Amino acid sequence: MQEELFRPGENEFASIFNNIADGIILADPKTKRFYNANKSFCVMLGYSIDELKILSVMDIHPQKDLPYVLDQFDRQFKNEITVAKNIPVKRKNGSIFYADINSAPFRFGGREYLLGIFRDITEKRFLEEAIRESEQNYRSMVEITSDWVWEVDADGIYIYSSPNVHDILGYEPEEVIGKKPFDLMPEEEAERVSKIFSDIVRAKKPFKGLENINRSKNGNLIILETSGVPITDKDGNLTGFRGIDRDVTERKQMEAVLKESEAQYRIISENSGTSMCIMEGDMTVS
Repeated sequence: MQEELFRPGENEFASIFNNIADGIILADPKTKRFYNANKSFCVMLGYSIDELKILSVMDIHPQKDLPYVLDQFDRQFKNEITVAKNIPVKRKNGSIFYADINSAPFRFGGREYLLGIFRDITEKRFLEEAIRESEQNYRSMVEITSDWVWEVDADGIYIYSSPNVHDILGYEPEEVIGKKPFDLMPEEEAERVSKIFSDIVRAKKPFKGLENINRSKNGNLIILETSGVPITDKDGNLTGFRGIDRDVTERKQMEAVLKESEAQYRIISENSGTSMCIMEGDMTVS
C-alpha cells in the first residue's frame, strides 16, 4: 500500500510519514475509508496495513460516539476546525484510548484526502481527571472547615480564598482575590508582618502560628493565627504559598483578661502583706 502511495521523488515525505511518533492516517472524505497509514498508527491500533485497507472511520470508534466523531471529521475536511480533542479510539482488541486528532485536507495523486494525525492523550487525560477529582475533594474539605483556607502566588497576591473568609473577616472570597494579606491589616501591623513574611519567602520554608492583626470589612480588629506551606515548581522555584488562617481573637482576649487578673492579684498580695493558704478545704489567713 505504501509502495503505491509514495513514488520516486517523494522519499523525504515517505520517511517523515513512516517514522513520526504520532499516528497518521489518510482517509477518503466521502466514504471515510482509509487509504494509507504510517507504522505508528498501525501499532497504536494493533492493525496491519492490509487490515486497515478494508476499514473506515466508523470501524475505529465506539458506536455511541460515531455521530460526534463523524461531525468532527466533516468539519475538519471543511477547514472549520483543525483539532478534534479527546476522541475515543477503539483498538483491534476492543480496548479504548483517547486521542487528539489534528486534521486537514490533503491533496495527493490528484485526489483529496483528510490527513489525520493521532496523538495518544490517554495518560494525560487520566492524570487530568485525577487532578480534578483531587481538587474537588480538596475544595469540599476546605469548605467544611471553620478555618479560612487561601493560596497566594509568588508575589503574595491571593489567587484562591475559601468561603470562610466571610465568617472571619466579613469579605466575600472574590473581594480578597487580587489583594495581598497586608492590604487587610492596619498600617503598622502590615509593616511588621511583611518583614517576617519576606524572611519566610526567602527561606521557602513552611511557617506556623504567625499571629497578625487584620481589619474586618466592618472595621473590627481580628487576630488571626496563620500557617502555610510553600508551593514550588519542578525546578524548585517558589510559585506561592498555601495556608490557613484561624480566628484566635476570643482566645487572645481571654488570655489578656487572665494575665490582667493575675497581675492585679499579685499587686494586691504584695501591697497587703497578707498570705493565703488553702489546706484541705480550710482557709487560713496569716
